Amino acid sequence: MKVLIADQFSPAGMEEMKTSGMDVTYDSGLVGPALAAKLAEVQPEVLVVRSTKVQQEAIDATSNLQLVVRAGAGYDTIDFNYCSSKGIYVANCPGKNAHAVSELAIGMMLAIDRRTAEGINMLKSGKWNKGMFSSCRGIKGRTLGLIGFGNIAKLVCKTARALEMDVLVSTRTRHAGLENELGFRYVDMDELLAHSDIVSIHTPKTPQTVGMVNQEFLGKMKDDAMLINTSRGDVVDETALLAKLEACPNFWVGTDVFVGEPTVKATDDWHHPIASHPHVYGTHHCGASTAQ
Repeated sequence: MKVLIADQFSPAGMEEMKTSGMDVTYDSGLVGPALAAKLAEVQPEVLVVRSTKVQQEAIDATSNLQLVVRAGAGYDTIDFNYCSSKGIYVANCPGKNAHAVSELAIGMMLAIDRRTAEGINMLKSGKWNKGMFSSCRGIKGRTLGLIGFGNIAKLVCKTARALEMDVLVSTRTRHAGLENELGFRYVDMDELLAHSDIVSIHTPKTPQTVGMVNQEFLGKMKDDAMLINTSRGDVVDETALLAKLEACPNFWVGTDVFVGEPTVKATDDWHHPIASHPHVYGTHHCGASTAQ
């Protein structure tokens, strides 16, 4: 079986594939026309990707493709409807990156609370101002609201409880006994937004969640709250978010995802109003990207 891995991938995982008899081709720099050209050349039965987009052009470049595997939880980067029309299966790996993403979410909360980025930048520019950081509020005893409660959010909940935070959860499916087991409380969305000091988004991108974080949503949050998004950029109405940031000087955002983020692995020319806002801590859609 021929396998094309078109994204960053564990060397140990590739060796395991080869040991099992698979013919593995690895090229982590494939995007757009380059991906289509490589598919036409290799003619694999299986394509493995992470953040690389798999669109109609690439799918049409090969007649042998039977399976596209997203080495991650979401699969919105793959045109699965077109794959289905061609008889090509699409699979994902939910939960495999849950620890990595949950660590980033918690890390953002701590970093924003302690203004870590500002402190580092000041030190690198030769400035010392201990007093500036004495008003940081701390995490203990504050209320964290989790929207969505899959594998990642459950891990965030466990860590938050270890940090002695109160945790509220709004999710479509409620499981009896889980509240007592993990130490949180189920609430509806309005109650969560009204009472949470930090709101963390853990929903997939669906027609129901696109633009969920809109003007009404943000208006229900505290003016000095923190919003964390490690899910998908399209869940947030970025125009409404910018308005909230401008109107509320004590409102902060931590996000790993952006609308219109680059499709290439690296670029020196990308500018985004959310990413550049002084009250936003942004990362490079790397929440799942650890060696583990």
